[in-house]
Amino acid sequence: MSQRLLLVEDDASNAHLFRLMCEGVGYEVLHVANGERALEVLRTESVDLVLMDLQMPGLDGLSATRAIKQHPSTARLPVVIATAWANPEATGALLSAGAVAVLIKPFTRQELIACLRDVLS
Repeated sequence: MSQRLLLVEDDASNAHLFRLMCEGVGYEVLHVANGERALEVLRTESVDLVLMDLQMPGLDGLSATRAIKQHPSTARLPVVIATAWANPEATGALLSAGAVAVLIKPFTRQELIACLRDVLS
């Protein structure tokens, strides 16, 4: 049985690319375009990992990650943040909010898959 990922990404081209990368190595991918929708999906769907964009309209990735970590049913769910913000302060804040890893955009297919496999192993 393949592992399921929830991809939270508002940019359609990024979402398409990330989906192809993940599905190409056997992950099943559910996609939503914002943090609010991610929280809704997590109430009804079981996933193994959340791949979360940081900057989105409405509920951003940082706030959505905090909400995931505060809810008892999703608190142990690993969240990987994908962001173009490449500075130590931002990375520290994301990890403090509960993210298990931060991927800096643009990242390669190999970097994404290595991160997912590391987190899910």
